[in-house]
Order: sequence, then structure tokens, then C-alpha cells
Amino acid sequence: MNEMKRRRRTEREKTKGTDWFNMPATELTEERQRDLEIMQIRDALDPKRRYRSDDRTVLPKYFQVGTVVEHAADFYHSRIPRKERKQTIVDELLADADLQKRSKRKYEEIVKSKSKYRKRDPGFETTTPSDIKKKKKKVKF
Repeated sequence: MNEMKRRRRTEREKTKGTDWFNMPATELTEERQRDLEIMQIRDALDPKRRYRSDDRTVLPKYFQVGTVVEHAADFYHSRIPRKERKQTIVDELLADADLQKRSKRKYEEIVKSKSKYRKRDPGFETTTPSDIKKKKKKVKF
């Protein structure tokens, strides 16, 4: 009896259920995991665009991945040429020049602000080899 229950439970966990049209649990590869993580932090990537907040801190178990198929009428207006198409979201973001400029600028701002606090911190001392030599010369017995 218990074995039957365990077997049914494992069969049930393979899909989301009949309410979700028996969506299967997708295999989580490194590539898909990176895409899902990027989708969770997409608010930070584009400051001018707003997304609904995602309460999840863990990656979803049940999800589907698809491709966008353009309509024939979009051939000249809103299509992406084949050379610019990428396999994953991460590849698209790495190829985006505007995002690269913005992330580099933000990184420099963070480094600059952290260096400001380090100078004020009395416990933090930057000593170079030349500073140590000067201290040794000054001390005489």
C-alpha cells in the first residue's frame, strides 16, 4: 500500500498537474539556469522598464522555453536579422552595447564610492613598500 502511494507521488511530481495541462518538469541545465537567474534580476538590467515583482528566491521547477516566430509582415519592420539573433538571453545581453556601457559605468561608481569609505576608515591602512622603508628610516635608537 505504501509503495503504491510513493509511486503515485513520484508520478505526480513529474508534471505540474491537470490544471496546468500536465506541464512536465523541465531539465535544468547550466544554460537554462543562467537564463532564469537573469530573468529574476531583469529589473536591475534596464532602469527605464518596469517588471512585476517576483517573490521567488528559488528557481522554478516547472517552466517551458519557446522561440518567437515572426509573422511574414514583420520582415522589414520589427524583425531581428539572423546575424544578431542569439541562442540565450545571456548571449543577447552580452552583445548589447548599451547594457555594457551602463554596467561598466555603474561598476565604476560603486568602486569609487567604496574607495571613499576606505579612506575614512581608521582600521584600513594602505601601506606600500616605500612607506615601510620611510618608517624604518625615521625610527632611530
